[in-house]
Amino acid sequence: MKKLILLTVFCLFAPFGLKAQVISYGLHTGIAYTTVAAPESERYGDVSTSGSSFAYHIGLFLRGDLKNFYLEGDIVFTGNAGGVVDGSDVKASYLGAPLMLGKKFYPGFRIFAGLVPNLILGVKGDEFGDDDLFSMNMIGGAGVDISKLTLSLRYERCILWSQIYYEKSGADVDAGIITPMLSLCAAIRFN
Repeated sequence: MKKLILLTVFCLFAPFGLKAQVISYGLHTGIAYTTVAAPESERYGDVSTSGSSFAYHIGLFLRGDLKNFYLEGDIVFTGNAGGVVDGSDVKASYLGAPLMLGKKFYPGFRIFAGLVPNLILGVKGDEFGDDDLFSMNMIGGAGVDISKLTLSLRYERCILWSQIYYEKSGADVDAGIITPMLSLCAAIRFN
């Protein structure tokens, strides 16, 4: 856990060490469309998943511009992410730290990709409990910067499952959460 925190802090402040031409920071918020996925298992039988939910997120970002490229780090709280697993409504909240490398195009358009380490803060749902509190997502998307306003459309897909346990016939069944996630973000830069 200490390594994750140190890595996140290092990546957030790496643009300062890279002698970036412009450093910007600000607040961002958004909505996300999330689902729950569970692997099929011969040992436990199929775990059916369905539904999805809208989640919200709020956080801070730091961006270092490097000519036509940029490095961005965020700290984001996401709440209400989830879906339905075997008829049980599952909701999760987590703290994420997206680390992205982007390419800027004229006039203000950009694309980006990176990784998102997540710390699961809590899981709510009948017969569910959290176990593995860490997950890793890949992220990609596009955005536009208009003066101090930043808009982006992001897509996240889990590459390292976080797990919640579902009690089914006396056996624990792994179910991955918050994958995939499509989000629309708006941010305000302070400089």
